[in-house]
Amino acid sequence: NSSSLVKKQLLNLKYSWSLFVLYIYGYCLYLRNAVRLYS
Repeated sequence: NSSSLVKKQLLNLKYSWSLFVLYIYGYCLYLRNAVRLYS
């Protein structure tokens, strides 16, 4: 049953992609706060 495997891989990819987006978002927030602190 390869279709369920593909579905699982797609779900895993979606999960890691959302984690990546959250990481970038948090990093941007951190940079904004750092700029506000140091300027």
